Amino acid sequence: MNTPALKDILVSELYAWDVKFLKGKALTDAPTLPPENLLKSLVQSNEARVRLSLLIPFLLRRPEFASEAETVDRELSNSDPQLFFRCYYTAAMLFKQIYNKPLSRYFGSQPKLPDMFSIKLGAALTQDPEISLLELAKRHEILSGHKVNWIGTYKHATDVWLRHLELQYS
Repeated sequence: MNTPALKDILVSELYAWDVKFLKGKALTDAPTLPPENLLKSLVQSNEARVRLSLLIPFLLRRPEFASEAETVDRELSNSDPQLFFRCYYTAAMLFKQIYNKPLSRYFGSQPKLPDMFSIKLGAALTQDPEISLLELAKRHEILSGHKVNWIGTYKHATDVWLRHLELQYS
């Protein structure tokens, strides 16, 4: 019998948490990983696509797990995954503000994602989440040392997931 790959397990877990985004299927009807373990596994994935494509949509769909994010952050202590986690979480927090209306239409009233990491990242957020995303992307580039279009990366994952939701709920 073949053992499922880690990516397949993570995608399955997300399906069980109602985050149906990457191609895959639920291996079980109910989640088997606690949210904290799922968040940690997503950010530590060797596949950048899994890290990004799934972490932001999971946080947008399940903002009630923000408290688990603090625990994950502590466990990742001073590592590259911790930086990515803080940046992706902060991007999700900002996208939650930007897309609150469509997300409420699909999922009803949801809690906000609190700002937990902008000060630790040295990102000066403003009242405008779009401007704050630009600031976050600049800080991500500086802190990671990777000249990547971070804003485009954050937006791509979010936009693709939102388009998927439109198709799923229309």
